[in-house]
Amino acid sequence: MNEKSVNQRRNTLLGVGAGVLLAVFMLLIFLFGIFIGRRQSRFLPHFGQLHMNREFYPREFGHGAMGTVETVGDNSMVVRDKAGALRTILIDNQTQIRRGMTNIKFSEIKIGEQVVILGEPQEEEGAIKAKLIRSLGDRKNG
Repeated sequence: MNEKSVNQRRNTLLGVGAGVLLAVFMLLIFLFGIFIGRRQSRFLPHFGQLHMNREFYPREFGHGAMGTVETVGDNSMVVRDKAGALRTILIDNQTQIRRGMTNIKFSEIKIGEQVVILGEPQEEEGAIKAKLIRSLGDRKNG
């Protein structure tokens, strides 16, 4: 073998060795991150919940629905959830209605829109008195 071939082989081995060392180093950093994450989850188990965006859902609302608007009336609408169940949603003047961070009127809600509703159950079977409705947009247009 000539000297050029030996140097080329040595450079190849050095490159492969450096790549292996870099991969091992990155794996160790990843495992260290998992270790720290697990340790923090034991130390602060509700950390993620403490820092959720409170504008998206008020804490005091415990009932709701999510689905596609099927019909819209004067003070109510019917929403079909992913399971196909129909839910009657009652709206009053206390109901907050938003699209993104913008307040909108109930008349702006259209059939086919995806909505998330938070509110209180009513005595009527399946009815929810909405406190907050958040429109996620038209199902067809995403």
